[in-house]
Amino acid sequence: MGKFTKLAVTDVPDFNVVYVSGNMSYANTSTKQANLKIVQNIKNKFLPYIDKWSKELEIDSAVLIGFIAVESGGKENLGPNGADATGLCQVTRVNIREVLPKFKTITKQPLPDVISSYLSKKAPYLLSKDFNTTQKLSSTNMASLSKLLTSDNEFNILMGALALRWLFEFLKYDGQAYLNKTIIGYNQSAYGRIKVYKNKPVTTMELYKDSVIPKETRNYLAKFLGRDGFLQLIIENKVY
Repeated sequence: MGKFTKLAVTDVPDFNVVYVSGNMSYANTSTKQANLKIVQNIKNKFLPYIDKWSKELEIDSAVLIGFIAVESGGKENLGPNGADATGLCQVTRVNIREVLPKFKTITKQPLPDVISSYLSKKAPYLLSKDFNTTQKLSSTNMASLSKLLTSDNEFNILMGALALRWLFEFLKYDGQAYLNKTIIGYNQSAYGRIKVYKNKPVTTMELYKDSVIPKETRNYLAKFLGRDGFLQLIIENKVY
């Protein structure tokens, strides 16, 4: 029996929307082939890290592969963009400062021992009493964190997986965690528009039609859960 909340079963595709941008459509054969290559490359390059942290945080590896595909296309060493999103999982330092100090409070479980041991060697300041009390880091440690997120793929994947588990628990309803809510929370913030759906069920189409949620964020639903989206490609082509 798992320690964390089980993810609700998601139909694939979850809703009948295809991501389209200009002349590009996820339904186009060439685009599907390109996207399939992306997820295959992610699996080939990073599966040991994906499997390791997915197991510890009880996240299906296919889900984590899909998140990496949507967030970065599997591109390595992506420095922070204007929103401070960095690396394979496009993690932000603000998110880390929210997730780790509140991990036990939100998930009702301590940080798994394997993760604590890894962080104690890689970034011990993330486990310090001061950090867990104040959520603040020195400028030196902030710089170290940026470097790790940019250059250390395993660390970046772990931080992304921690953020996903945290969001699964934060946005769960009636004893189940939901991908659609988590996608919105991951891209925009757990405290953005998605908070109004925190304690109630909502379909992916309802979220997609909610114009208060930024269009860029809603597009992530189509990219991941829509028709010919990444999750459908992963499952139908047995990428994992």
